Amino acid sequence: MAQKQQISLIMTVFNEGASVGRFFQALSRFTRLPDEVVIVDGGSGDNTVAIIKSSIRDAPVPVNLIEERQCNISRGRNIAIENAKYDLIAVTDMGCRIPEDWLERIVAPFEEDETVEVVGGYYGYHCETAIQHCYAHLCHKARLDKKTFLPSSRSVALKRHVWESVGGYPEHMVVGEDTYFDLRIRERGFNEVLAPEAKVYWEIDGTYRGMYRRYYRYARSAGAVGQQPKIYGFYITVYTLFAAWLLLALSVSPLFLVPFLLQFLAYSYVRVFRKKPVRANLSPANLCRYYAITLVLDAGTILGYLAGLSMYLRGKQEPWTPPPQA
Repeated sequence: MAQKQQISLIMTVFNEGASVGRFFQALSRFTRLPDEVVIVDGGSGDNTVAIIKSSIRDAPVPVNLIEERQCNISRGRNIAIENAKYDLIAVTDMGCRIPEDWLERIVAPFEEDETVEVVGGYYGYHCETAIQHCYAHLCHKARLDKKTFLPSSRSVALKRHVWESVGGYPEHMVVGEDTYFDLRIRERGFNEVLAPEAKVYWEIDGTYRGMYRRYYRYARSAGAVGQQPKIYGFYITVYTLFAAWLLLALSVSPLFLVPFLLQFLAYSYVRVFRKKPVRANLSPANLCRYYAITLVLDAGTILGYLAGLSMYLRGKQEPWTPPPQA
């Protein structure tokens, strides 16, 4: 068994004044405290920095606050890791609701096996509205598959040499940086394990507009670096076929509605009804929400990826923009 290790907990913030107090309260209850916390503020225009400075005085561990204006998430995480004192780095977001045993659980694999280099935790959703609950149902994963699950940097831990080897987080990406980071880690074959019990909870957008904007930004960043073309190509192909069947039904023969309906049923199963929480909450109102959310997410995904792909083909890079406020 490996020895107990020292841990740097790092995160970035931007206009998260409402989350700061909750984070420091959670930190004080951790069953395993980090040895330090490093926070990088990306140029908040609210009271985030002031509240952090006030909270540092009563924090149970040293807190290093670094201010960096117009700093995207990747740059913020890289700055935080560069300034971290310890080689074991835990990463989360201040806006998440962090259970008291999260850090203990995500660090445990390193101390049980010294060859472990990366631990991917998991995340759930803090839901209050019906739309949020329906979104959570649609995104439910019955189990985590190491071959396909890419950990979010809301809940991940790694050794410093892993971060160094992949060149850090990709500062040329506005969002979606953790997927890019994960894929580089997978390419290099580091010893990675999953810890699904190391779970944090984040507050999702409660409006269709907010969901669309988030997925548009994720997909645009992916398209801007030519990332995962097969996955995004799948969505583009599906909706291209939907449009083709309808066009043929209107211009050639109504019989083309048959393949349209068959595809609709197949896609409905894959995207909606395959999820157990969806089937357990199938009221008429929720059914409408499931389809509305799916359409909104797919539209954001397709249009965002096409916008990003246009940048990629023209050799353009995404400009820094402040993250939208939910």
